[in-house]
Amino acid sequence: MSLHITNDEGRCQVAIVGGLTLYQVADYKQQLLSECEWASQLVLDLSRVEELDTSGVQFLLAWQKQLCSAGGELSVAAVAEPAAQVLDVFNLGDNFKVKPEGN
Repeated sequence: MSLHITNDEGRCQVAIVGGLTLYQVADYKQQLLSECEWASQLVLDLSRVEELDTSGVQFLLAWQKQLCSAGGELSVAAVAEPAAQVLDVFNLGDNFKVKPEGN
């Protein structure tokens, strides 16, 4: 379970591997704050998320809200089926749909 972060000119790409649950959120939050705080765009790769719980959903929504309120954008490069199912349960599937590169 880990984050893989790549920074490039105001864009922070984050791949989450493993779980995005209560047990990981606090660590991930600190890591994102230190490495992506300056970014105006956050691109999430959720293709290797094996587990997502309500803490993980809250984490995603908080980052989305924070970026939007600062004039930035959160986009999604890929979503694994387990994560997509949880997002759909909360009727958030449209919030985290995969967006084509450059949109």
